[in-house]
Amino acid sequence: MINIITKRILVFEAIPKIIRLNKQNIGLYIVLLAYIVFRLFYIDFVPFWDGAFYTKCIFDAATNLHSGIIKGLNCYGHPTMGYVLFHLIFQIFNPRNIFLLNLANLLLGSMGIWAFYHLVCVIFSVSKKMKEF
Repeated sequence: MINIITKRILVFEAIPKIIRLNKQNIGLYIVLLAYIVFRLFYIDFVPFWDGAFYTKCIFDAATNLHSGIIKGLNCYGHPTMGYVLFHLIFQIFNPRNIFLLNLANLLLGSMGIWAFYHLVCVIFSVSKKMKEF
């Protein structure tokens, strides 16, 4: 029992370290805020052209889960399993909901910005250490 409580406390202590605000990562939060605000204006946007094909593929996979989930995850011969599976998590309870589709894309974009920022931080911190030697 004590071990479970200790693990939960450690998890909650780690969360502020991930999203702490300081001078080094203020740019990340400005970019994320701008991206989220901009995307929220288009949260009810219906994709067209190529986006319409992928939207149809995601909606078809969400409504036809009984026909085999793996078969519906690749759209038009492209390896899109991860992308479609992420969207299916949002579409499973309310299929063909454009708001949920755009919300999933908003989260993917935010995670991409966050990951790119941290990747750049790792790359430049390694290059600083190499210059010191």
